[in-house]
Amino acid sequence: MVAQLLRIHSQIKFFPMSNFLQAEGADPGYNDASKGADSIMIDHISLRVADFKRALSFYTAALEPLGYIPQYVDEAGKSAGFGPKDDVRLWIAESKEPAGGVHIALKSLNRAAVNAFHAAALKAGAKDNGKAGLRPDYHANYYAAFVIDPNGNNLEAVTHDPE
Repeated sequence: MVAQLLRIHSQIKFFPMSNFLQAEGADPGYNDASKGADSIMIDHISLRVADFKRALSFYTAALEPLGYIPQYVDEAGKSAGFGPKDDVRLWIAESKEPAGGVHIALKSLNRAAVNAFHAAALKAGAKDNGKAGLRPDYHANYYAAFVIDPNGNNLEAVTHDPE
């Protein structure tokens, strides 16, 4: 998987790779922002999409409730990044190679954001893959919603905070 991401990464512009993988011995726990940048294992993820314009529209609408905005949009290169302002974590890029089949869990600030993500993603063309709610089989405060994006990727919005 890492080799595939690195290959994809090399085909897309604007990708810093300095912190792609977490340092050995770092905290394996959840991405708790209070733990600082060292707790984040992945610097960014790149997804191949079949139709850049459609994907840009979908991701812009679906990720807005989570506070993730499009950045570094390159219409000519058919790529764009998403994340909080000046902190891109998810990239999309058009590719002729088959796309889809990736599961990505996106950090949400709270349960309301998870609910809004699910509604916005469905409105933007996603397929439901699990309504917003607690997943006690994961842990007591695992609140998530799942959708399948137009390229077949399983997107999850999740918060681990109690109500």
